[in-house]
Amino acid sequence: MPPRPFALKIVTDAEHVPKPPPGPNPHSAHPHHSKQDMHDMDSWEVKPDGTCAMLGKSCREYVFSQQGLIKSGGRDAPHYKVSEKDIMFIRALGAGACATVHKGYHHGLRRFVAVKRVNFTNKEMRQQMLRDIKILSEGHEVPGLLSFLGAYLVPEREQIAIVLEYMDGGTLADVLKKLGRLPEEALAQITARLLQGLVFMHSRHMVHRDIKPANILMGRNGEAKLSDFGISATAEHTLAQCLTYTGTVTYMSPERLENKPYNFRADIWSLGLVLVECLTGRYPFEAGASGGPMELIIHVLQDEVPLPPAGSISEQCRDFLSLCLARDPIKRPPAAALLGHPWLAQAAGVTMRGLLGQLAHDPDDRLEQIACQFSFTYYELLGQATADALDKLAHLYLDHSVLSYQGEVRQGRQAIIAKLQDILQQQQQQQQALAGLHSSSSVGQARPVWRVGSVDSQQVAGVDCVLVHVVGSIQAGSSTAFSSRRSAAADALKFTESFILARSTSGNYYIANQAFQLH
Repeated sequence: MPPRPFALKIVTDAEHVPKPPPGPNPHSAHPHHSKQDMHDMDSWEVKPDGTCAMLGKSCREYVFSQQGLIKSGGRDAPHYKVSEKDIMFIRALGAGACATVHKGYHHGLRRFVAVKRVNFTNKEMRQQMLRDIKILSEGHEVPGLLSFLGAYLVPEREQIAIVLEYMDGGTLADVLKKLGRLPEEALAQITARLLQGLVFMHSRHMVHRDIKPANILMGRNGEAKLSDFGISATAEHTLAQCLTYTGTVTYMSPERLENKPYNFRADIWSLGLVLVECLTGRYPFEAGASGGPMELIIHVLQDEVPLPPAGSISEQCRDFLSLCLARDPIKRPPAAALLGHPWLAQAAGVTMRGLLGQLAHDPDDRLEQIACQFSFTYYELLGQATADALDKLAHLYLDHSVLSYQGEVRQGRQAIIAKLQDILQQQQQQQQALAGLHSSSSVGQARPVWRVGSVDSQQVAGVDCVLVHVVGSIQAGSSTAFSSRRSAAADALKFTESFILARSTSGNYYIANQAFQLH
């Protein structure tokens, strides 16, 4: 009986915890303070079990461990389980004095993630981080906000790692650099998404305070999501006014620039300026000859907002912008009211995939997608070592595919699968031999597991092929195809393997060449 068709189609869309020193100004887990004390409170401490507890300004406790995050709230408090061993780090996306952002691959979810590591001993960064976690964890399924996948403790670096969805279109600022301006229909859909995020934030009495193109993340599927909530302000009730001066001055509302009390409508002004910039391709105000911030502030306070020229946008769009950019904040509608504006309604159903699909923010994204999906699928099947798994692996090869194993060359699907069967049998025998070196016979009974440590990829020049290089190990025990380097057993067999993946006429990738080496 011929094997069932199978092809890999890439869709490019510790037990003893090192303890950091105790934090400053420690408090008990359930302190009793006055309202002002709670506002000023900022503490963290390492507990005897190695977890790190932090109190935010709202007096909510967050407990971080190497296995995830537990938010305060009693027995049913939400637990976000994620750890360093769940993620393979690919490359750095950005770095600052107290934080770094990496692109990673979550092997359990089979998706790319963004991992933001924050030094929690820095008070300002710690409070910004807790505000990020508060908003994103509460708005996990809200359109216009990033999906929060969890957070965990990195004790040896005194850091908290926040795991978020990865947006593959870059920022709105990146999009504007590449396109110059956005079509009105596409912008209306982006606006609707952002307003949905703002409705959620404002309903939780949170003012973003720093809406600008660089803080709006884009997906190539057209999704738009707010980011960077670190300077968000909390208002105690819907009539509350904020009195602080934080954010990017260029997009601040007039009342904020004049250091007057402000509320949620300050975000609406900022959004309006962003929309004008998207429609015209330039920031609406001129800084003047000096180019200094004070002259820019004067223009914002005194000049009329230069809307796009008449006839260049629809009247409905012009009306929407006029509402957002009313100088009197009382005349600016709240986010919920703006969602019902006719300008947004007429753009419903317009697809942006064609617009943003051309914006491969990073040319390496597609290669990394192919390499990671292929590698984890391949070694998971190899580790299963079943007839069905080998049947699926067989359809990743063609008759001209070539395997080089420790210098021994095999060509063709049948010859390669036969060699893979020999390799799996050898590894099983080695695991059984290892059982004699351990007090427990469970080592010999465990099926060998092929673990991926790192994956690199690059385009093969001149042809539609991808070179994938994998570094990993062969161990017994877990059923996962991934392991952090720190958890690798001392007696694991290390290997490196390189693949050349070529695309067939059907659009699927197959293994053209493969070279394996044990170390």
